Amino acid sequence: MTGKALDALGENNKALKDATKEFGDGLSEAAGDLVVSQIAAERMRTEAFPAQMNALRDALTGESEEGRVIVMVDELDRCHPDYAIAFLEAMKLVFAHKGFVFCLFVNDEYLEGLAAHRFGEMKAGERYLDKFIDIRLKLPDTADVIAGAAEELFKGLSEAGHALPFGEGDEFTIERAARLAGELAPLSDLSMRQIERVKLRVELALRCYPEQPLDYALLVWLAFRDATIVRDVDGGDNEDKSKVSNSPLPRSQLSPEFAIGFLRELHATDGFNIRSLGDSSIGDPHIQRMLNEQRQQKAQKLFSRQFSVLANLPSERFRCSDACSHGWERVLVDLMRYYIPEHENVLNALHRYEVAPEDRA
Repeated sequence: MTGKALDALGENNKALKDATKEFGDGLSEAAGDLVVSQIAAERMRTEAFPAQMNALRDALTGESEEGRVIVMVDELDRCHPDYAIAFLEAMKLVFAHKGFVFCLFVNDEYLEGLAAHRFGEMKAGERYLDKFIDIRLKLPDTADVIAGAAEELFKGLSEAGHALPFGEGDEFTIERAARLAGELAPLSDLSMRQIERVKLRVELALRCYPEQPLDYALLVWLAFRDATIVRDVDGGDNEDKSKVSNSPLPRSQLSPEFAIGFLRELHATDGFNIRSLGDSSIGDPHIQRMLNEQRQQKAQKLFSRQFSVLANLPSERFRCSDACSHGWERVLVDLMRYYIPEHENVLNALHRYEVAPEDRA
């Protein structure tokens, strides 16, 4: 220890050692060593280290006119508390040199709380982070900002390389799925971290099923729906409490349950009281024809309002026979049986093995 400390001082070793002897014979060699070490460290901090930092800055900036090194620090508030505080202290001491700028992306309230716990409460009007931070900026947490960020994030689904959209046209593109994410994100109350997990879930589905035709927008809607379901006290799922509605994507209603309920209602004799016409009216061809026309009109109205984008799907997307002559029949009778269930299976194939984080951050 003594030799290293003395060597660190170079030519001044002898002079410093002689100076320590002037304190008298009572000064121990260990105490002299401590003085030498501290002076060596101070010399390193004030002379050698600044020169090294300047050399580092020049090497990084090269011939840039700015001559500044910008260091971006994210997730500091997620580090161990001791490390976070130590990093801040070191940052102030080590990088308080001309040409270095630090940008911290942090939850400042959390770090202030850590500092208060460790160092005690600051004086009124003072904050611990003021020692390190010159300017504080807060990004606006508005619906438009969240929507724009989510849309840009989900455009990255194209990197999955899936090339079998469920249908043709804009409704079945990655761009449409990204726009839908931009609509759903502000309504979901999810954080950007949670929204990123939603995107990752969809991306994994696209990568794992490259040969299966998929409706990208439907996958996005289902993933947001699942992420916003509120679990009851018994651990069950109550979809009625999901913050995601069907209105941004009407075809997301085409579940077997919805279609079965609609078909049951469709075959009711709305507008006709057959008993008042007599029992013979039940088999009357004219009455039956009127009922069929009414059903056709009702089905076509629903189909046109909510599911018309599914009318022109490639024929291989349907599994019914030629008996399904009407467009609405192909969708409401045939497609409804597997359209949403198969997309849910694609999403859940890996999701059921995923370990959910304890926190919802």
